[in-house]
Amino acid sequence: MMEKISNVKPHKFNVLLTLFSAFIYLAIVSFQGFDLTDEGFCLSFYQQFFQNPTSVTYQFMFYLTGLFGGIWEVLFGWGGILSFRFFNALVIILTAFMTYKATEEYLQPIVFSLATFCVILLNNYGNIVFHHNYFSALLVAIAVLFLLKGFKRNKKSDYYFAGFFIGLSFFARIPNITMLSLGFLFLVNVYYSKDWKQFWKSLLLWVCGWGTAIILILCSMYVLGHFNIFINSIAENIFSLAIEDDSNHNLITMMTSYLYNYVQISRLLVIYFFLFAGFVFSFKLFKTKKIRVVLTVLMLLLLFGQLYHAYMSSKPGYYALILFPILISTFVDYRNKSIVLLNVASLIIMFLLPLGSDRGIENMGSNTIWLGSFTAFAHYYRMAKYKLQQKDYSIIVFLSIVIFSFLLINLYSVSSSAYFDLGSRAEKRYSMNNSLANVYTTHSKSMIMNELLLELDNYVVPGDTLLCFESLPTLQYLTRTVPFIGASWVWVYDSNSVKISLLRAEKTAAKMPVVLRQKTQPIGGKWTTFDIRYNDTVSEDNYLYKKERIIVYNAFLNKHKYKIVWENDLFQILLADQ
Repeated sequence: MMEKISNVKPHKFNVLLTLFSAFIYLAIVSFQGFDLTDEGFCLSFYQQFFQNPTSVTYQFMFYLTGLFGGIWEVLFGWGGILSFRFFNALVIILTAFMTYKATEEYLQPIVFSLATFCVILLNNYGNIVFHHNYFSALLVAIAVLFLLKGFKRNKKSDYYFAGFFIGLSFFARIPNITMLSLGFLFLVNVYYSKDWKQFWKSLLLWVCGWGTAIILILCSMYVLGHFNIFINSIAENIFSLAIEDDSNHNLITMMTSYLYNYVQISRLLVIYFFLFAGFVFSFKLFKTKKIRVVLTVLMLLLLFGQLYHAYMSSKPGYYALILFPILISTFVDYRNKSIVLLNVASLIIMFLLPLGSDRGIENMGSNTIWLGSFTAFAHYYRMAKYKLQQKDYSIIVFLSIVIFSFLLINLYSVSSSAYFDLGSRAEKRYSMNNSLANVYTTHSKSMIMNELLLELDNYVVPGDTLLCFESLPTLQYLTRTVPFIGASWVWVYDSNSVKISLLRAEKTAAKMPVVLRQKTQPIGGKWTTFDIRYNDTVSEDNYLYKKERIIVYNAFLNKHKYKIVWENDLFQILLADQ
């Protein structure tokens, strides 16, 4: 059975110190890195949420995220990219704290600190702006806290608020509806309690909670004039995203990606199991100190090599390490209701919350692993302590090697890159001539952006309509311009949706927008070089490139007789013949 912590005061101090240190780390790394895609997509959504909501219709699928981001924009929008990264840092810290409150009776100070920094460093690019994945993690963490507390003290309000925050999470990100699966915990609870009357009462309170949240958000939409926009977003995008062949959220494509994630996790789970078993067996077999030192060094090299080789896929690797003790504990501790509930909740969030993300665990794994990490580290601590009592140091040495390797590799990754801004952070010390772009990047990227922003000033002013094709939403945000087709990031659309959105926008537009076109590939951060396929309509499709979108886009340009008024090796600005 897991031990409960009795020495509370120093533990609280450790929690505060850990969370404060984590926030300082996140704040520091927030100053560097400039992304043209994901972050700008979020920022332009928040920027237009209240001003021109129909211009960001696509993202109303993330309505509650947009509402909070829009409020932050009104209050602190003057702080630009940096203010939204600080906002995201606050969300991360709150998620860690809520997860701690759900597991505090089982956590030693060192366990909490290690688990917190491992999850934060799992984002091996540092920090990004406030985002629906991070917000979802916070809402689910709060819901699980109330739910586990409810099972422990059987307090009616706990079940209600657990349901309420689950209901809110649906509107932070529509696929979070998978978190209704947390209702399975009620069946686990009644299996132990045998109290079916209480089961139905608590389940009804939970349902009432998420029902109340749904009604509250829908009423808020109606009051703000957002209800029809939300319905249109769901009706127009959810179905097409799932079925269109060239959609990055095509259902078959996503299921293939999820399957690949699970195969990776299974493979790494087997590898780590045999490494673990072999190391523990060797430690028992060889009693000589020198031989044990050699074994430790060899294991360090093996693990370091394995993690380094797969560090770009570190989320599946980390999942495997977390999954191992949780699965063992679920069987070993099957008599302990509290531990089983904790294990099952961890597994549900780890494997069902990422659903709906185009690359599954690779995209969202660091946001869905909080409860699993805290739980697994508590199990590892218990295993190590038990072995130490028997004068067996094998597990503690093995875990130390694993954690050291993981932290070292991910710290190196953070130092050598930012989100979609490759290159050493030592080189990211150059600013851009824009008050909203108040972060640092490399010299070449700052020069490129300064040139482009200066030219754009000749053609657009804040409030104008701008069509950015196809992965330049950050330019939409920096210029304070309005998206033309319902989203600032055209790349997220399948080709049929682009065609429909362009036709709709043409009918209502007073004049055709200024067009900004990329001749490079911003996704991934390698946008300082020319991309030969920027206007390619014959090559085979892949994740980044969809030829049908380019065909639709070129047809639009030809229809309205657009002409290039400025270009360099990486970008074009075009105007229509009005």
